Amino acid sequence: MSSRKRKAARQRKWARRRLKSGPTDRLNLALGEFMTALGRLEFTMLMVISLHSEAPIEHLYDEYAKLSFGKKIEWLELWGRHEKENFSPENWKAMEELFNELKALLPKRNSLVHGETYEEMFPGEGKRAYRVGVEKDNLDYLEEFSRGKKKGTIFNVEQIQAATRECKRLRAKLNRIRGVERPLW
Repeated sequence: MSSRKRKAARQRKWARRRLKSGPTDRLNLALGEFMTALGRLEFTMLMVISLHSEAPIEHLYDEYAKLSFGKKIEWLELWGRHEKENFSPENWKAMEELFNELKALLPKRNSLVHGETYEEMFPGEGKRAYRVGVEKDNLDYLEEFSRGKKKGTIFNVEQIQAATRECKRLRAKLNRIRGVERPLW
């Protein structure tokens, strides 16, 4: 087989692979972007306290790294209130808003991180991928989903992308409190 024929065969193979990418691939990409944005948000939360605290970053990190996201929000609020005098009045007001905004993000985060991915076709829609979050005290949540009951624990690609934008917005707000307009990453 000539090199030209091998190249053409290789191009056809890659074209077929691109056509095979379906709704789950888009959802997985969106989830990956969400996880990256969430990780950056969590690290920036630590950096805000590090900047305003006399405690060494190693001590803060050792405490922080062991915590789940919900506990990290509580930790941020606890340390923030402890170091309140080190924040300007404007930044403290922003911090208090952030505490509530982070708490509002928590259930979305938990549904996305601890959920399962399914492809479904509902009436009036094409086949789509969804991230279905586990529901506390509801063992029938998957059955309800398959019957078309879409709740706040069910996310499509666009909703995951909105959660990613929310993480980025909160991180930008934290960076403004830190005095950093354009972080390196």
